[in-house]
Amino acid sequence: MSPLAHAIAAGNAVIIKPSEYTPYTSALLKRILSKVFSSDQVSVIEGDHEVSTALLKLKFDHIFFTGSPMIGKVVMKAAAEHLTSITLELGGKSPVIIGQSANISNAAEKVMWAKLLNNGQTCIAPDFVFVHESVQELFIQQCKEAIKKMYGDDPKQSKDYCRIVNAKHFARIQSLYLDAVKKVVRCIQEEKWI
Repeated sequence: MSPLAHAIAAGNAVIIKPSEYTPYTSALLKRILSKVFSSDQVSVIEGDHEVSTALLKLKFDHIFFTGSPMIGKVVMKAAAEHLTSITLELGGKSPVIIGQSANISNAAEKVMWAKLLNNGQTCIAPDFVFVHESVQELFIQQCKEAIKKMYGDDPKQSKDYCRIVNAKHFARIQSLYLDAVKKVVRCIQEEKWI
């Protein structure tokens, strides 16, 4: 929505193609925006990858894409065909560093909020936390407290705790998790959180 606001403020017409993995969100977005804007100002196009492919054959003044690096390459290649300027928001490896003088409770709350916002399915979710060894155990405990504060004693029952968008992405994340635990990661968990 932020790129949309900027484009509208600059006087542009906009076509939005939301992810096919979130059809309810796409439908809601289309319903809301069609009440606010005429279709020649903002148009929400729903559909699968074939719709995206067809859109990418059109000439645009600018393309803003947020998503995976793999699809970002496809979008960039299509934009190059028309020499269309492009913004790729592909996420990154947002590390967090927590030193021994940090306010550990505050840091834990902020890290857990950022990581669990939309179940980590945001471009800027922290992927790594580097914690000074002198405050590591306190940080872990405060993270558990922050999760309880946000989602209760059993996060699986919380209406505020988001779920992974589909089974394919769940399997991908589960595979990454199991590989990390097998190799190096010290797993800190309570069964009811998984």
